[in-house]
Amino acid sequence: MQDFIAVLDFGSQYAHLISKRIRHIGVYTRIFSPSSNENSLAMAKGIILSGGPASVNSSNLPEFNSKILELERPILGLCYGHQLISQTFGGSISNTGKGEFGKAILKQKSDSPLWENISFPNQVWMSHQDSVTKCPEEFEITAETETGSLAALKHRQRPIFTLQFHPEVTDTSQGRIMLKNFVNACGLRSRWSMESFIEDSTKRLSNEVGNSKVLMFLSGGVDSSVAFALLNKALGQDKMLGLYINNGFMRKNESEEILTRYSQLGYKNIQSRNYSSFFLDAVSGQVDPQIKRQKIGATFIQMRDRFLNELNLNVQDWMLGQGTLYPDIIESGGTEHAEVIKSHHNRVQEVLDLVSSG
Repeated sequence: MQDFIAVLDFGSQYAHLISKRIRHIGVYTRIFSPSSNENSLAMAKGIILSGGPASVNSSNLPEFNSKILELERPILGLCYGHQLISQTFGGSISNTGKGEFGKAILKQKSDSPLWENISFPNQVWMSHQDSVTKCPEEFEITAETETGSLAALKHRQRPIFTLQFHPEVTDTSQGRIMLKNFVNACGLRSRWSMESFIEDSTKRLSNEVGNSKVLMFLSGGVDSSVAFALLNKALGQDKMLGLYINNGFMRKNESEEILTRYSQLGYKNIQSRNYSSFFLDAVSGQVDPQIKRQKIGATFIQMRDRFLNELNLNVQDWMLGQGTLYPDIIESGGTEHAEVIKSHHNRVQEVLDLVSSG
């Protein structure tokens, strides 16, 4: 198993961005629920606690397995994670009415492995209402903002670090260096790449699909096309079937252009159907965009069944493939503690039911 850093997702819209930033450094990441059993994180070389919309003083906060903090691993808490770690170790968190939102200037108070090659004062990005108002006794303050906010802490004995700000966003001027310093604290080097990802993914996909076959929804876009190419590489064209659906919402001649491009790429295992009347009927009379997206997503699943029946294929023999990206999951509130921004058609309940059923 390749080395990885675990990211605990407390519902932050940035949780997957944290994962992406670490992968750009060349280290693999995996995202876990904060309530995960500590043994499931035992192989992680480091652990990052993400931000989140909740308050640590709320009665409705995300469930957290505090035994994770007992693991002898470097740990980094960001925003909500900064506050949660501080509270767990005996610090105080309060809503002072002086939340920080936007750019802030960071001033160094003491040394930290995270400050290697960092210049001060430093611009960082804040997004919080609660603040750490009392540093835990086992920790020391390593940075404050110009307004006196306790912006960074470190444990005096263990490699546990916390940041009130978001190093994963570009508005934190040297955030990438800070994350690289945490990677170094984990004893990891840049070994993960897209080439290794493709190799590992094709093996994993082959094992997961097993004797089944995959029907892949194709839109002509990058997401589904790349996923289709990867699945073809993993399974071979004889176990893959691509389906392009004209849903009635395409631009003039766009469907024909998409099918021509797929043909030029040499794929012989793609079929198309014009099911536009079903989709247009599904959204007829609807004005709420959220309801429209949900009905469109449900109709795609209905058309999957219709298509397989047309070919006299057993639905149970076919898995469904989709080009679903992290942003689709994030905006659809698809992680345990995330809030819905908007539901994507590829993350409606009918799709989630298929995911949960395996």
